[in-house]
Amino acid sequence: MGGLALRATVVLNSTSNGASMRGFAITGSGEVVWACGATARLSRNTVFDAGDVSITASFGSDLTVTDNVIRNGWGALFCDTGTRVKARGNTFAGRNNAIAIGHSSTIDGALVDLGTAADPGRNVIVGGSGGVGLFFMAQTSSIVPAAGNFWKAGVQGADAQGRYAPRLLTENVDRTNGNNYSLKASAGGGLQF
Repeated sequence: MGGLALRATVVLNSTSNGASMRGFAITGSGEVVWACGATARLSRNTVFDAGDVSITASFGSDLTVTDNVIRNGWGALFCDTGTRVKARGNTFAGRNNAIAIGHSSTIDGALVDLGTAADPGRNVIVGGSGGVGLFFMAQTSSIVPAAGNFWKAGVQGADAQGRYAPRLLTENVDRTNGNNYSLKASAGGGLQF
């Protein structure tokens, strides 16, 4: 798929397994792209003007998100414990939270790969005035790797370029506007920068 501007919500489900969306400009008023139990690749798309969430992955989806620009509303929501997401080279910039992980149940952070030391994320993750860059909506007892990304510069230990030194964050962080990340209480979980 590619080269076409859409004005509708895109739903990828199990009948879409193996789908690849590339080169689209996608806009909508609610959830713009929703992967529901799908195995799919999103690359080089622009997803914007979401009234709700630009990209939602749920119900055990396996989503690879590469070199996209995802902005406005909430950038991305990776919902449940069986959902697997790998994100590289994207811009996540929400009016609210750029990326939210989990919804109502405990999540498996190991299934969300925002970047590792061996394979840096290269994502730009910047929340807007109503949220943070990375917001944990549910608890996790495992690490969410988020190495090699660019965050809001000069905030919560990020340097002038928005990068973090490699370290593990395990403490809880209160959500206030301008933060790079926000965590709910977790038992031994955290972010790996």
